[in-house]
Amino acid sequence: NMQACSFRDEFETISAANAVILGLSADTPEVLKKWKADKKLQYDLLSDPDHKLLEQWGVWHDSPLNLLGMRMVDRSYWVIDENGIVIDGKAGIGPNQSVRRALEAVNINTATV
Repeated sequence: NMQACSFRDEFETISAANAVILGLSADTPEVLKKWKADKKLQYDLLSDPDHKLLEQWGVWHDSPLNLLGMRMVDRSYWVIDENGIVIDGKAGIGPNQSVRRALEAVNINTATV
């Protein structure tokens, strides 16, 4: 929630750098469509309810203390260049740090943001 809104708030800055924001979630497309509208997100949210991509990226795991056998997604970000190469990324990062590091990876001076 906080991470998605932080990227929303930096949407214009990121777009001006010719970068694209995409969100990835284990939620269904229907849930994401409503959430996108509620949070006024300008970018697309991708749905991975079977966790195939989330597992490949290593961010789908047991919850802390394995409460009720629940699984969860680590808050993460990845910056992928126009050639499909991951140039930066981290799993298990705070929402503000993820936005700042993504901005830096696309060469946006975060001192002015």
